[in-house]
Amino acid sequence: MARYTLGVDVGGTKIRTGLLGTRGRVFHAQKFSLNQRNKRSVLNSIIKSIKSTFIKHEVASIGIGITGLVDHRKGVVEASPNLPRSWKKVPLKKIVERLFRVPVRVDNDAHCFALGAAHTGSGKKYPVVMALTLGTGIGAGLVINGRLYRGKCDVTEFGHTMVADRSPRCSCGHVGHLEALVSGQAMSALYRQFTGRRLNTFAIEALAKRGPSAARRTIATMSHYLAIGLANAIHAYNPDLLVIGGGLSRISLLTRPAIKKARTLLVYPRLKQTKIIVVKNLAEANVAGAALICSHT
Repeated sequence: MARYTLGVDVGGTKIRTGLLGTRGRVFHAQKFSLNQRNKRSVLNSIIKSIKSTFIKHEVASIGIGITGLVDHRKGVVEASPNLPRSWKKVPLKKIVERLFRVPVRVDNDAHCFALGAAHTGSGKKYPVVMALTLGTGIGAGLVINGRLYRGKCDVTEFGHTMVADRSPRCSCGHVGHLEALVSGQAMSALYRQFTGRRLNTFAIEALAKRGPSAARRTIATMSHYLAIGLANAIHAYNPDLLVIGGGLSRISLLTRPAIKKARTLLVYPRLKQTKIIVVKNLAEANVAGAALICSHT
């Protein structure tokens, strides 16, 4: 009898998979490289990763979390900023169901992260959990009493909330958005604005750790606006738990001052007590959340 759900987390360069057991723990976790050459190569990478983790007669369903705009009802990936341009309107649910003959659900990776954070570890204690992922852009998800809040358009685009009247241009074309000031793209753009030079996020982080510099100023600027974003999220949604994840979340120069400052921006004493955490095991939360979309959406 099938007992497990297979979770698949598709990022910009890697795919992670794992089986979610009945007690909510991920096991048989694996990591695979993603071939970004074209639409076909991405599909082949996803299918290969599933085949490597799939255990016939033991897997009841497959949940896939993927970066980008996803129609979760149809299981179609409309587009993704981190995958090839040809990756548009991909009926991923239908393709995977044909191959593996089990039910498949597909959703945005930030939604999956939110579900994983809310249903595993300390997140299980809290009725309302909001999650923010800080990466190339900003993703967000809101879980209320165990289920994703989707709203009218099935998105929680908190990264496109206004936090300033000026900024580098956002990925959407506007200015002043949280994503334009607190993301991987923002870090590179701000550093270039301050110095006229182009550096990637890893180089900027390394320079910032050495001491006062344009790199340190870049991260301090991002931290200032992240604090505003966190305070806005708590004021707007009043979550019991606010979880931060994503590649940039590991930069303590960014997150620690932001969390501290966010509390000073909150208007009520009880809001200041809102628990804010940075998730350390992001990969497991993403895989668990991908599996959980099969039963909690």
